[in-house]
Amino acid sequence: MKSIICISLAALLTIMLGFSSQNINSGPSEKRAKIVLLLDNYVCSEDQWIYLYGFKEWLSGNERVIFDSVFIEKGQCKAELQANIPIECEAAILFSKNGPNFSLPIEPDSCVIMNVEESDGESFSYKKAVKGEFNNSMYVFWQERMAYRSKLQDLISEDKKDSIEHLKSEWFIKSMNRLKTAKLGYIVHDAYIILSVDFPERKPEIKALSKLVAKKFPNHLMLQESVGNRKLAPISEESKNAGERLFELRKNRLQIELLDLSLGSKLALTFFDIEGNKISTSNLDINYTLVDFWASWCKPCRQEMPTIKHALQKYPNNFAVYAVSLDDKREAWQKAINEDSTQIFKHLIGTYPNGQRSRLLRQLNIKVIPTNFLIDKEQRIIAKDLHRERLIQVLDSLIQK
Repeated sequence: MKSIICISLAALLTIMLGFSSQNINSGPSEKRAKIVLLLDNYVCSEDQWIYLYGFKEWLSGNERVIFDSVFIEKGQCKAELQANIPIECEAAILFSKNGPNFSLPIEPDSCVIMNVEESDGESFSYKKAVKGEFNNSMYVFWQERMAYRSKLQDLISEDKKDSIEHLKSEWFIKSMNRLKTAKLGYIVHDAYIILSVDFPERKPEIKALSKLVAKKFPNHLMLQESVGNRKLAPISEESKNAGERLFELRKNRLQIELLDLSLGSKLALTFFDIEGNKISTSNLDINYTLVDFWASWCKPCRQEMPTIKHALQKYPNNFAVYAVSLDDKREAWQKAINEDSTQIFKHLIGTYPNGQRSRLLRQLNIKVIPTNFLIDKEQRIIAKDLHRERLIQVLDSLIQK
């Protein structure tokens, strides 16, 4: 009889502990989110690490984490990472050497496939994926917001007050509707942040609605903390370690090796033309090439164009111009080329479509323009900073000797 009672008590205790354990660990179960990156030749041009990181938004906005990391060898054009997550959240990708740092919305039990290219620049917010419905829905909204901000800036510059107010009113209503009808806690959080940035003067109204809508998503604790429904949790030791690691990775990434620009050094460069083709100085196959760094907004640069054109017309079979623009806007770059009638130059650009300077341009460390280098057929620097008549004099001495 005693043994039966003992067994019954043990069983009861097991059941009670089981219920207790379920209560303590209650919450959504984790499912895998898979990320496949298809890398272009630039991104996989050398060995490097790729990291997938973010916050455990279901625990706190303070719980930073490195979800996964993978090592790729030179020439490896595909990489796969994964995160075990219970709710949708925002992750980010970080390359230790070549490649952008970018945001990537992910959700449980999903797969995102994305092309990663040199022209993406050093960082971006969202990009359209080859596969990934959730990511692409965020990309569409981001494009709409960029269009709104661009149009708003145009109206401000034109001082069209009525049109400005009308545009802002339309965007506010649209953004608030997005917040009200959100079916995911992530969207509520994103809408709250965007609205607060775009309409700081209406922050109380935005926060009141966000607090109310957020209650529909109790498992999204970062959202609850952001809108004030819950106190911000303290930073854990694991989160602190992850933050320190990411800080070191970003710091090391910024430490790029500068190119040797002294006389006699080789200067083999490759930049993009207007059509997105890579053009190298070594492809020009001519005795002397002037590598000229300029920009549409640089008056001294453009004042030198007639002399450079004259040099090219004087020595068309021995001399070429490899003109690298530092413009952050393609339209301004092309307009300046047409205005100065310099189509006979080989025109390249040192910035990505989003305006960021390319890695190669940063390695050159060009601080002042106009700056130029004269290189020979073997890509060696034989002269530099040849301005005005000095360019003609040096070419005369080299070609007519």
